[in-house]
Amino acid sequence: MKNERYFCVIMSLCVIVCGLWYSMYTKDSILVFARDEKVYYNNVKSREDFINRLNMEKIVDINTADAEALTSLNGIGPKTAEKIIEYRNTNGLFESREEIMNVKGIGESTFEKIKDYISIEGES
Repeated sequence: MKNERYFCVIMSLCVIVCGLWYSMYTKDSILVFARDEKVYYNNVKSREDFINRLNMEKIVDINTADAEALTSLNGIGPKTAEKIIEYRNTNGLFESREEIMNVKGIGESTFEKIKDYISIEGES
């Protein structure tokens, strides 16, 4: 009888610890259900934060993107997006992703943030 009580107490503690661990493990998870074409998000600070996370997963073609698409890149604001478009109009299409560093305001650190999220036309 006493052993059964200890077993129940130990099992209860294990369940509590596992529950706490799971809640910490899934803290930053985002849940998306497409069946009803609605997006559900969990454990994000705001709707804006959720949209920013989704935008980070998009690949932007820097040879065809408009200012809005360019500003979805981390570290690219409206002014820099306009500079990219101006550079593209003046110098022609980008021949490599690295060429975007020729645009004033985009250095190595910004390029490192966006390099996985940009492409050039024809690049796979």
